[in-house]
Amino acid sequence: MKKKKDKDYVTKWFCGTIEGSKFLSVINNKEVGMELSQARTALKEIDRDTLEGLIKRFGEDLVTAYQKEGYALADMEDASQGEYDSDEEFAQEQAEMLGEVDRNLSWPMNCIDWEWAARELMMDYHEINGHYFRIL
Repeated sequence: MKKKKDKDYVTKWFCGTIEGSKFLSVINNKEVGMELSQARTALKEIDRDTLEGLIKRFGEDLVTAYQKEGYALADMEDASQGEYDSDEEFAQEQAEMLGEVDRNLSWPMNCIDWEWAARELMMDYHEINGHYFRIL
């Protein structure tokens, strides 16, 4: 009996529930989305249902980018901090959530160097396409 190729194995995992996704297209040898080696890595890391959930929540491009950056897909959901227009906006939101500042007050909000605050905060976070993730 002939040994199944990795492509057949990976295709079997993805078919049916992620129809139309770039993951499936790449697995079927189209030149878009995740490469076969990335798909194999993803399947070693998380199960198909978890991967499908990540794709539905974040989209294929972000899931692929997250994995390419070297972060574990298993941590993506927990690490997610939301989507922001800039590091400064993210830093300001984090400060407000911690109760450190009040956006409704002009002082100290107008006196804080949010660029510097964001640089310091980003030591523990990373950004991909406007989405922010805590480094776990």
